[in-house]
Amino acid sequence: RYYILSYTSHTKSLDFSWKAFMNKVNSELVGNFGNFAYRTLLLTYRNYGEIPVADIELEVKERIQLLVSKIEDFLFNYEFKKLIDEIMALSSWGNGYLQKKEPWKQVRRAPEEAKRTLRTCLQILKAMSILMEPVMPIKMEELWRQLGQDGTVEKAPIDEAVREIEEGRKIPKPKPLFKPLTEEEVRKLEEVLKSRVDKSGPGGT
Repeated sequence: RYYILSYTSHTKSLDFSWKAFMNKVNSELVGNFGNFAYRTLLLTYRNYGEIPVADIELEVKERIQLLVSKIEDFLFNYEFKKLIDEIMALSSWGNGYLQKKEPWKQVRRAPEEAKRTLRTCLQILKAMSILMEPVMPIKMEELWRQLGQDGTVEKAPIDEAVREIEEGRKIPKPKPLFKPLTEEEVRKLEEVLKSRVDKSGPGGT
């Protein structure tokens, strides 16, 4: 679903390719979103075991607020690609922020700043879990649970993405959200698809 919706707008046809699918999954879901989520959650879990008590960067709150304000227009106009692009841009920003701040070093030299960095990143992940839920409901529910949130992400209102993630909430030991696709796995998927197409052709059942 992510690949289809993020690949092209609703006004253009989709030219599906397993190779492109693999590259998109590995670069965007694994390398961008998944990497950001796992690093943030693992650093938080190892150092605090809970959402740290700290302020959230104002710029992040403003970015999320702006994104939420665009959601209705994106959905009304079926602009799912634009929606996903904006959400993934937030993840890219978070990755850059995490790399720049280096909370693994801040923990020792500036512990309060480390808490601020990680709570800011956790806020991004909370927002992403809500905004990306229609696209990847199972994975976003998994992320919601890893963030230690109550209820289900499916029932969380859009404006919950703007509300600050609760301090002191316990989080479980994180697991990677996505795993990389290998060329061997893609080859097998191509064979399965070809077999099904052959069976559905003339003389197939």
